[in-house]
Amino acid sequence: MAGEHSGFQDIQWSLSRLLQNDNDPQPDISCLVVGFSGGVDSTVLLHALSNYSFGIPIHAVYVNHGLSAFASQWQAHCQRICESLNVLFAARTISVSAQARQSLEAAAREGRYDALLNYCKTHQGALVLGQHQDDQAETFLLQAKRGAGPRGLSGMPSSAYRDGILVLRPMLHIPQSQITQTAHQAGLSWIDDESNADNRFDRNFLRNAIMPSLRKRWPGIAKTLSRSAALCAQQQQLLEEVVDEKLTAVLAGDAIVISSLQQHSVQWQQQIIRAWFSASALPMPGASQLEQILCACSAREDAQPDVHVGDRHVRRFAGKLYLVQPRCAPAQDTLCAKPGEIIDYTWSASGRFRVNQAVQVRAGMPSVTCKMTESGVSKPLKKWMKEWQIPVWERQHLPVLFDAQRPIAVVTATQIFYFAEKPDDFSVTFVD
Repeated sequence: MAGEHSGFQDIQWSLSRLLQNDNDPQPDISCLVVGFSGGVDSTVLLHALSNYSFGIPIHAVYVNHGLSAFASQWQAHCQRICESLNVLFAARTISVSAQARQSLEAAAREGRYDALLNYCKTHQGALVLGQHQDDQAETFLLQAKRGAGPRGLSGMPSSAYRDGILVLRPMLHIPQSQITQTAHQAGLSWIDDESNADNRFDRNFLRNAIMPSLRKRWPGIAKTLSRSAALCAQQQQLLEEVVDEKLTAVLAGDAIVISSLQQHSVQWQQQIIRAWFSASALPMPGASQLEQILCACSAREDAQPDVHVGDRHVRRFAGKLYLVQPRCAPAQDTLCAKPGEIIDYTWSASGRFRVNQAVQVRAGMPSVTCKMTESGVSKPLKKWMKEWQIPVWERQHLPVLFDAQRPIAVVTATQIFYFAEKPDDFSVTFVD
């Protein structure tokens, strides 16, 4: 019987080990969700899982990218296979469009992952994928082409969490030829995606034009490259254990203390900054961006360096580095607030607060001169904000309260700065 095939048993045992060895189990896994494209790899994977009792239901999800004229036929094929196996089938349709500096191949892959992970979140499932040893070897070569370090060269983990979902790859140790052989011996039917022959895509070029030559010269090259990926993963794990300790030592809240960072060698500084990004679940800065960040640490005192990495900016202020997410400028610069009214500025770092008398609330760091005490020195508001150690990028977003034309207070996320002109009975209260 198909379920008793040794190729299926290898996959079943591998998945069982991965589930048993997970040190941080996802709570309440209700099902195993197979990313089912209908190709030979996911077809063999689905048959292996459907013929073995893991104690929880098996779901199969087909993601329709709409990139092929045959996508609807493939979806119908996948549904028929699932019905024959008594496996719950679901299809998700996505729209794929490449962003700037992103290939269509990468956009389709990310869209597919998003759809599968969202299904797992909805159904409390763990995601099971059919990537194999040859896929791992191709990933290693693609990362080497990009100049990746140990993290990238580690390839795909057999077990890892992505966006809070456990992702399992029980076939990474199995060569693609063995999977195809298993499919033939079990009499399975599968889909051949015509796009797999399009060598405009990097992975297809490797698979169709490069790997055959490498195998002809070195038959065990896929296994060897996969072993190199595993060794890189081990080295990366050791490196992360050390760098996490170093990152903790240089942090003050979420910011890096530059003087502490600079006590390390340049190489360690780069690793610490990468770990800083990783801890915030952000894409890694490139080599040139890392160099710019380190240069920002040594910029002159009055400089305002700004290094753009993805959708974040690395800013320096008061001897620290900050990861800043740009915010839109206020939609309006004046708001009239009534006594007792809750003021909620969505663009503000201060959140929500309440005043006990009518005031005007302005943003954009109004051009006013004011003093903090009756006998104090008058200074422009921007100089007071500098003295209060408010970062430059936050100043225009802070609410400034006025009584007519008199400045009363500035509200930050944690503190209220009152001016000398403040009415005696005036108060501001933070609201949760």
